[in-house]
Amino acid sequence: MSDKFQDQCGVFGVYGHTDALTLTLRGLSALQHRGQQSAGVAFAHEGKLQHVTMMGTVRDLAPRVPGTLTDAAIGHVRYCTSGGSSIEYAQPFLSDGPRGRIALCHNGHIVDLRQLREALPSGEEFDRANDSQLLAHRVGMLFTSDLESAIRETFHSVTPAYSVLVMSSDTLCAVRDPLGMRPLSVGRKGSATIVSSETCALNAVGATDVRDVHPGEIVVAAPDGLRSLSRASPRADPAYCVFELIYFARPDSVIFGHSVAEFRQRCGERLANEMPVPADVVVPVPDSAIFGALGYARASGIELSMALFRSDVVGRSFIEPTSAARTKTISSKLSPITSLIKGRRIILVDDSIVRGNTCLHLVRMFREAGAREVHVRVTSPPTIASCYFGIDTPDDRELFAHGRDAAEMRRLLDADSLEFLSIRGLFETAAPITGFCKGCFSGIYPIRVN
Repeated sequence: MSDKFQDQCGVFGVYGHTDALTLTLRGLSALQHRGQQSAGVAFAHEGKLQHVTMMGTVRDLAPRVPGTLTDAAIGHVRYCTSGGSSIEYAQPFLSDGPRGRIALCHNGHIVDLRQLREALPSGEEFDRANDSQLLAHRVGMLFTSDLESAIRETFHSVTPAYSVLVMSSDTLCAVRDPLGMRPLSVGRKGSATIVSSETCALNAVGATDVRDVHPGEIVVAAPDGLRSLSRASPRADPAYCVFELIYFARPDSVIFGHSVAEFRQRCGERLANEMPVPADVVVPVPDSAIFGALGYARASGIELSMALFRSDVVGRSFIEPTSAARTKTISSKLSPITSLIKGRRIILVDDSIVRGNTCLHLVRMFREAGAREVHVRVTSPPTIASCYFGIDTPDDRELFAHGRDAAEMRRLLDADSLEFLSIRGLFETAAPITGFCKGCFSGIYPIRVN
């Protein structure tokens, strides 16, 4: 939706399974919510790396992928936050090095591109490259002995955020930045190693979730087995992206040690205790706010009502080129069920407000449908600052909560009341897990961003 942050992408890899390509496509389908602009796979065949990329979804990609039997593959789904939305930026990227070809796919965003460019030869190819292409070029250039050494040297001083998969003809490596900003999990399917941005994709291919790739770790799957390397000492305090739990991840995933669905329910419960209001029904914004609304309803004792219908046929509003077009898409995608709304006091629960377009439109819809009162409750704190770590974020000035107090925001939405979950409430809900990035809620970031 236009009123949400968008994550850059998802990655998935298989090593040691004869049907690696099929499993990779299935895993990418389970990660499709993380990016729908392009999809791609890279795989080893007869000792060489090949890749297939496509604008669109995994469904568009699958018919183009050959029925090659291979025991190693990596794949990527993308929503662009850097570079362009054309086929030249679709991942995985290939790069030729002294010891052979490598393939790389990346979830996140490298803050200091200047440092990456300075480590490569000058030329137009590198001037136009995005962060993921620069990483692939750098690993390929340093691939003079073993792949692990090339990765260690490449990422020695690279700024976050990144979860990266790199493969050669006989090795697959998973790399996570020292802050652990973007998620990355390792699973097993028989003797095969599976790596994924989210555990929901491990479930989709029948793999068992083993553990997260640790911040600052390289996990290597090679003919001699699976091993772990420490690329860099993780910081004392990680900086996990809490929006993975709030919005990005699928509810059936486990992220940063939390069941996503249960975390969202607890946020709703905490919000109900922090910001109660008399009402007749609690209505979630589908689909991402359903579990938060369920928690709010349970804690408040107010009935949960699915009074908003969401059509999955309509395209996603956030990719529309104009505000008017986005609003039209929102109208087509979300529609009120008048019989469940008319004459009632509504608590509208959403997981976040970014630009405010969707919330404003929904409050108007509820009023037109005859709601007596419309109270807005948001299961995350106000988003006041941009993200620089792999999330497509509007300029600060476009953020609904930037520079506005609660009274002004409520007035602009024409809501009877508007309340957000407190920052303290959010992170107490995340306990005992600590070490989350608070940049979008405070404007204070874990590393320097400019």
